[in-house]
Amino acid sequence: MTLYHQTGFVSVETTSSNYLGDWEREISEVTKKGKGFEISGELVAVHNHNLTETSKKKVHRYVCFILQVNKVRRREWENGEEIDTDRVQKTVARTTGYLNKTEKIAIHDPYSVEVNELANLIAGGKGLPQNYHPQQLNKLHPKVSAHFEFWADSQLLKGSTANVGDVIRLKTKGDSIFVETLSSSPSPASRSLPTLTTGTNYSGEDVLSGWTGKIQQRKEQTTAENDDDDEWK
Repeated sequence: MTLYHQTGFVSVETTSSNYLGDWEREISEVTKKGKGFEISGELVAVHNHNLTETSKKKVHRYVCFILQVNKVRRREWENGEEIDTDRVQKTVARTTGYLNKTEKIAIHDPYSVEVNELANLIAGGKGLPQNYHPQQLNKLHPKVSAHFEFWADSQLLKGSTANVGDVIRLKTKGDSIFVETLSSSPSPASRSLPTLTTGTNYSGEDVLSGWTGKIQQRKEQTTAENDDDDEWK
């Protein structure tokens, strides 16, 4: 798998870890805890991860995103429909002084979440639960401030590409690291490429197969452009 960077192609690794418990039970429990979060941040890295459930000798495959998180909000529903918590009133008007001057005063925003609170709620104070992939923890919060890793099923990325530096927006399944929906938009420094799409089902396929063709096309295009440049030298 290859990840685009504004300066060229970046190799993306495939990692692995073992899980001693019942993985499906773990996912069921953590994704039912809490209402989840809306998170946005800058894409730092992507890697494929194979988690082996040792008791069943079963491999679970994920695409993992490391984000430098800059905004976290709690998800909320009213009458069965999810609401946009960004539209919740964040200031009130207050009249002061003998001239009855009006000023706006910030009020407590019940949906805003700080990164340390996010870490406590989804990963025991870290950027990833300790027993999911221990070797990854040195790259994440709190070792690297505000860097969190989120795991997505391959269907979320089917037919899409990603760039280092893109702005990623995702919603989690409950208070967990697992992604329910995900989208991206290019930062000013990143190339204009197709955005990531959303999805909900996991087919167990290797996400590499969906990206390889696009990557090879970009490589061939880049090679052709370099050959054309050589003719003008």
